[in-house]
Amino acid sequence: MYDAIKQCVGGACMTCGEIPTKMISYDVGDAKLIEKYCDRCFNK
Repeated sequence: MYDAIKQCVGGACMTCGEIPTKMISYDVGDAKLIEKYCDRCFNK
């Protein structure tokens, strides 16, 4: 079930690998960088 949720959400937390709940995006030149974090890692 966990893998199905991760696939639906589109990835894992950048720090710990849990299901992400927050997304941060940066414009870098002509590209957009998107990082995903879970609540615990985002609040650190």
